Amino acid sequence: MGARRPSLLACLALGCLAGCRDTAVTCAFGKSLLIQADVGGTLGIGGAEDSVLAGASLTVPPYALARDTLLTIGCSGDVAALAGTTPAGPVVAFGAADGGVVVFNEPATVTLPFALPPGSTAAQLSILSVSASGAHVLYRHDTVATSGTTVSVEVASLGAFGAVVAPNCAAASDCQGRSTAVQTCLVGLCSGELRGTVELGCASTAGCLPGGSCDAGLCDTGLSGSAHAECLNDADCPQSSPAQHCVAGVCQ
Repeated sequence: MGARRPSLLACLALGCLAGCRDTAVTCAFGKSLLIQADVGGTLGIGGAEDSVLAGASLTVPPYALARDTLLTIGCSGDVAALAGTTPAGPVVAFGAADGGVVVFNEPATVTLPFALPPGSTAAQLSILSVSASGAHVLYRHDTVATSGTTVSVEVASLGAFGAVVAPNCAAASDCQGRSTAVQTCLVGLCSGELRGTVELGCASTAGCLPGGSCDAGLCDTGLSGSAHAECLNDADCPQSSPAQHCVAGVCQ
């Protein structure tokens, strides 16, 4: 299919991912492709089509869609980072041409271009999106894969996605000195730098915390301290030696 102007819905999604700033979001490029449900396919952007979004793609396996669907890819802009993350590439919006919600029967793969900010490494790359409720959804660094100048993740649904650098850690000591906030290491992320409502995105249970599961693209345990948390207070955590504590909804 030929190039097309992305829908208003896609631009609005992009605006939310960009932090709902006052400046207008520019939808510079978009295209569409009819994906046959029993065949699957790849919708991507080449360098000759758009230099900013070059390398972005969506790969849909056979039978991941319930029916043949005209899918779109497009829009560009900077990811206004969730506190504690730094933009590392453009926002890419994926969706259905008719504006409907796309949920896959099998995981699809979103691939995004990235450019590392100074002082960061590919090991710190994560992917940030926005859920239907407006919450930030983070696909953490140990669930994404890099190849050259692109980063990929398996997803259960579509929306607007952007590469970011998120602080990663193995222990609380790795987080000390990064900010004035009290720091601990939560599922490979420095908690004091990840503020606001954060959910963990997933395509399968493998992308979630131990003991958690993947439900409609979100882990049923997360960082928000709400319905997606694994604990509400210390009593919900194992108390054998050494006793664990409930920190930001996660037993540590």
